[in-house]
Amino acid sequence: MKHNSKFLSLLLALVLCFTALPISAFAVTPMNFERGSGTQDDPWLISTAADLKALADYVNNGDATDCDADADVCGGIGNFHGYYFKQTADIDLQGAAWNPIGYSDNAGACFSGHYDGDNHVICNAISSGLTDNGYTSAGIFGFVWNGSVSNLHIEDVTFSAAGNGNYAFAGGLVGAVYASEITNCSVSNSKISSNTSYNNNNCAGGLVGYSIGSTFQNVPLTTISLHQPHTAAALLASRTMITRVLTPVNL
Repeated sequence: MKHNSKFLSLLLALVLCFTALPISAFAVTPMNFERGSGTQDDPWLISTAADLKALADYVNNGDATDCDADADVCGGIGNFHGYYFKQTADIDLQGAAWNPIGYSDNAGACFSGHYDGDNHVICNAISSGLTDNGYTSAGIFGFVWNGSVSNLHIEDVTFSAAGNGNYAFAGGLVGAVYASEITNCSVSNSKISSNTSYNNNNCAGGLVGYSIGSTFQNVPLTTISLHQPHTAAALLASRTMITRVLTPVNL
C-alpha cells in the first residue's frame, strides 16, 4: 500500500509538471519533421513532396497556431514565426492537386516562418487554392504573414483562384504576402489566373498576387502566362503600404 502511494504521488507530480508547460512547448516538433530543430543553425529539412505536404497540412489544419519561437518578444504570432525550414532537393509535385501552405490571415491559417529553398526547384503543381470567408489564395504558399521565403524557384505550375463573393489572390510563389520578405525567388513556364465577381477584386501575379508592407529583392521572372479581368502583373498584381521592390525585374 505504501508503494502504491509513492507511485501515485510520483504520477501526480509528473502530470502537474506537464500541465504547467505551455501548449507551444509541445507544438515546436511538427510531425514528419524529424530532421532539424527549427532554428536558424539547424532548420527543419524539407526534402520530398511528402515533407512539403506535411508542412502545408500542419499549417492549414491549425496545428501551428502556437508555434512561435519569439512569443516572449512579439506576443505570439504563431504559425512557425521565428522558426526555420530549408529545402534540400528539387521537389516534383507531379501534377497532383496542391493545397497551398497557408491560405488566410485568420489565426492558424498562414505561414509566418522562414523558408529557404537553397536554390532548389518546386515544379509541376496544379492548384485552385483554398478559400476562407470568400477569400481564395493560390500558390505554392497561399498566405505568408510576418515571414520570409528565399532562394526558391518555381517551374511549370498552373494556379487559379476564384473568390467566392470576395477577393481572389493567385501567384506563382505566394497568393498574398503581408509584412514579409521575398528574396532570390523566381517563377517560370507557368500559368496564373484569378477570377471573382466581387467588385473585380482579383489579383494574379507571376510571383505574388497581392502584397502589403513587404520587401522583394532579386526576383526575376520569365515565361509567365497571366489571365484575369482586373489586375495582373509579371511580378506583383497589387501592392500597398510600403511594399518595396529592391531589384529590377528581368523579363
